[in-house]
Amino acid sequence: MRKRSDPVTNGGLVDLTAVNATGIARQSGPDTQTESEADQLEQDRARADLVNLNLQNRSLFDDLEARKKFATRIFWLTVGWLIAVLVIVVWSGAGWLRLDTKIVLGLIGSGSVNVLTLFGSVTGYLFPKRK
Repeated sequence: MRKRSDPVTNGGLVDLTAVNATGIARQSGPDTQTESEADQLEQDRARADLVNLNLQNRSLFDDLEARKKFATRIFWLTVGWLIAVLVIVVWSGAGWLRLDTKIVLGLIGSGSVNVLTLFGSVTGYLFPKRK
């Protein structure tokens, strides 16, 4: 244990002039091991950034493929529903399909709301507004 009068500790604080006076040479920069570790750390960061960018690219590619697939499907579902509504209206009007007016209105109204809501929600998810 050092005494309080020791020039190195000077009451618990390190006296830097005493350290420099001992002849210990200070380096002007990092040693080779520190530089090597810094280079390795930089390479690891660059690899992590590259992996992150590859994942982002893959995610964007997957989104694009899903958009193509589901946009086509939702389009044809909507077209099919509109054709079915047209057929029901024409057949009911021509007398080929005998349904009560309330049933036709309920079928067309509720079905159309469901299909159009599905169309809106899927297209809103697949094609979000850009920031």
